[in-house]
Amino acid sequence: MALIKRLTRLITADMHSVLDAVEDPTTLIKQSIREMEEAIASEKQKLTHFKSLIEQAKKSIKAAEKTIKHSEESLQLCFEKKDEQLAKNILKQKLISGKQLTRLKERQEALEEAHSNSEQMLENFEQKLEEIETAYHQLVEAQALDIANSTEAEMGQSFGVTQDEVEVAFLHAQKQFGQAGEKS
Repeated sequence: MALIKRLTRLITADMHSVLDAVEDPTTLIKQSIREMEEAIASEKQKLTHFKSLIEQAKKSIKAAEKTIKHSEESLQLCFEKKDEQLAKNILKQKLISGKQLTRLKERQEALEEAHSNSEQMLENFEQKLEEIETAYHQLVEAQALDIANSTEAEMGQSFGVTQDEVEVAFLHAQKQFGQAGEKS
């Protein structure tokens, strides 16, 4: 059993090393950028949804407050007319509206907190995206520099120019331009 586990881990490690060798860093960074942009778009949708729910909660709160106010006015009339049964019914409705108002306010607070958390997440995602894009640009610049340096080195090696050939060419150039006696 232990042998099978060790072989499995060895094969897995070898597969991971092969994948690491095959993976291109720029491709991985581009994928990270795409994923971060998708996360940002998703978070923006959440923010829009939270804003809509908060507005709905505010409207419901105003409606409940209006119902409570109307109930208080109706209660006053009932007591003036000494209609206890109607007053009890209106009082019951007022108590129900009061409980609904409390729940609506709690919901609004929870939605506002979720909205705030979502804004923070969006800000973090945008900051991470900026960091990833900076890393991508640095990698591209480094790769371009490596290509330029390797091309320069390959050109010097591919033509097989030796130091002696450079010295001879220098002597010919001095002779051609009349500086044969001056050697630096």
